[in-house]
This record gives sequence, structure tokens and C-alpha cells, in this order.
Amino acid sequence: KIAKGSLEIQVIQKTDEKIVVQKRLEVLLNAIPDLIWLKDPSGIYLFCNRAFERFFGEKEKDIVGNGLEIKLKDY
Repeated sequence: KIAKGSLEIQVIQKTDEKIVVQKRLEVLLNAIPDLIWLKDPSGIYLFCNRAFERFFGEKEKDIVGNGLEIKLKDY
């Protein structure tokens, strides 16, 4: 049981480290003024930064998961 408990602690620590790295990466990508986005091989949006959101007038939550081309809003 000690080994199992140790493994569980290691998994929790690695998960926490991964979350910290993801948050840092998100902060970094959102600080960049250029449009940044990531799509999977089938064309589905996986990520976009705030500059991308502002340019297209859509929130990331409405972009991610879509494979449609984002259209500019009428101004």
C-alpha cells in the first residue's frame, strides 16, 4: 500500500505541474498581440488567443470545437 500511495502522490504532483504549465502557456499566448490559433488535422479549432477573439469578434468558448471558418462580424 505504501507504494500505491506514493504513486498516487506522484500522479497528483505531476497533474498539478501540468496545470501550472498550461496556465503559464495560456497567459503567454494571450499576451502576444498577433493572432494565434491551433487546429487539429481535421480543421477543428483547439485554441485561440485573445487577439484572435478580438479580431473575429467571437469568444474562445464559441470558437473551440468548431471546424467552420470564422467569419468577421459586420461593423
